[in-house]
Amino acid sequence: MRIAWFTPFSRKSAIGKYSRNATECLKNDCHIDLFLFEKKDLLNTTLNIVHYTKDDNLTDTLSKYDLVIYNLGDYLWFHLDIYEISRKVKGIIILHDYVMHNFFRGYYWIYKKNQEEYKKELASLYGTDILDPVSGNIKPVIRSAAEDIKYPFFERAIEGAKAVITHSKFLKEKVIEKFDGPVETIYFPFERSYVPSGQIQISIEKDKILLLTFGNINPNKRIDKVIQVIGESVEIRGKVRYVIIGSLINEAYSEKLKLLIKHYKLEGTVSLLGYQENNVLYSYMEKTDIFINLRLPAMEGASDSLLEQLFAGKPSLVTDNGFYSELPNTVVVKVKPEKEIVDIYESLKKLIYDSDLRRKIGLNAKKFAEERFNSSEYRKRFLEFANNFCKKDT
Repeated sequence: MRIAWFTPFSRKSAIGKYSRNATECLKNDCHIDLFLFEKKDLLNTTLNIVHYTKDDNLTDTLSKYDLVIYNLGDYLWFHLDIYEISRKVKGIIILHDYVMHNFFRGYYWIYKKNQEEYKKELASLYGTDILDPVSGNIKPVIRSAAEDIKYPFFERAIEGAKAVITHSKFLKEKVIEKFDGPVETIYFPFERSYVPSGQIQISIEKDKILLLTFGNINPNKRIDKVIQVIGESVEIRGKVRYVIIGSLINEAYSEKLKLLIKHYKLEGTVSLLGYQENNVLYSYMEKTDIFINLRLPAMEGASDSLLEQLFAGKPSLVTDNGFYSELPNTVVVKVKPEKEIVDIYESLKKLIYDSDLRRKIGLNAKKFAEERFNSSEYRKRFLEFANNFCKKDT
């Protein structure tokens, strides 16, 4: 089977990491060519690379493949070229995010420089009630990240696809509502991207429990709520160090977090480190006692960062929605959206003061991850789907 695999392949792309792991699983069974628009800072691979641009005519080239795979996510500059080609040559979409609104806002506003087309698309998908009846402009609330989930825009990403692959049952159900072609859930083929070795020295007080959040710092990660709980609880603030690692891409939210740290006088307790190289991140992960991986709303189809945490064998605090709701209660600790502050407080207090519970949940997490998110299971499920699809498509 010959596969053309379109993907970001930057070292900074979680979807690039997914594609590297996925294609490594499949390369002994299929001939795979990686179609990349990037040329620098790429992940390592032994596969053949075909460089292209969104303006290339690839119709004849792609006709020689049995499958054409397009990986699509919510970041414009990693997925613009892939999306443009997917509209010209239909294939299978691997949809990584439920909320694609940020991509399409950028696509119409920045790339096409046509806000009127953006408004028409929104009205077409979600009705004219999203437009102000007087000015005809989009109601301001739709520019809020928290509101984007009401207008996810993934429908445009999969429009005309031959089939769709998701990484969670949650997203599969959303896709089925809007797409009448084949849809399959295939879990991540996870491979830890580092070997625990304590690359750098991390200084954490011996009597403190280390909490860690990592990834791009956005409001839906609820870091402000965690800081609030720490700041307002004498029992918790005296027992923890909370470290936050990730790009501060949302300046307004980053400033809010800094002000909260100052307000609660947590300068020696909460550290907002910004983007760090992997050797720093992984050294903190080794020392971590409890991961904080909250999402409200949950915009991704799944979570690469959560898989890192499960395989690390540590407990993770997650929000009980989206992909995270699919995980057993013995594997993660869930926070109910409607009881967010109370659940964060009670869950942290329980985990902080019960080392046996932390150990038990961590062991459950690692065992579950190894059974569900492994290379052999991914290979089996993908090849089964691909072979069935090819039979029906001929």
